Amino acid sequence: RVPWWIYGGYTQPDKKSVKQDEPEPYTTKSGIKGSVARAYSENTPQNGKCDSDGKAITFAFKNSAGDFVTWNLYGAKGVKEEIPEATVEKILSTVRLTEEPPEES
Repeated sequence: RVPWWIYGGYTQPDKKSVKQDEPEPYTTKSGIKGSVARAYSENTPQNGKCDSDGKAITFAFKNSAGDFVTWNLYGAKGVKEEIPEATVEKILSTVRLTEEPPEES
C-alpha cells in the first residue's frame, strides 16, 4: 500500500520513479508489534515549480479488536520543509492502542 501514497501524491502518471524498501518488523515504545514499509520517489519528472519527490512510511499492526490497521505518513522529499527522518521515527515510536476496542456499528 505504501507506494500508492507516493504515486498519488507525487509521481502520477509516472510509475518508474516510485521505489519501495522491503518491509521490516517494528515494535513501538508501547510494545505494539507490526511491520514498517517505506517508499519514496526518485527523479520524478517535474512539471511545475512546486513539484518534488515524495516519501512515505506505513506501519501495519493489529488493533485492540484484532483487526489489521495502518498508521501512514507521507510528505515531500528533498525540499527545505521535508520532515526529518528523526521526527518521523519519533512520531512512529509513539503509536499506541486505545484501551478499549472500537465499537462495532
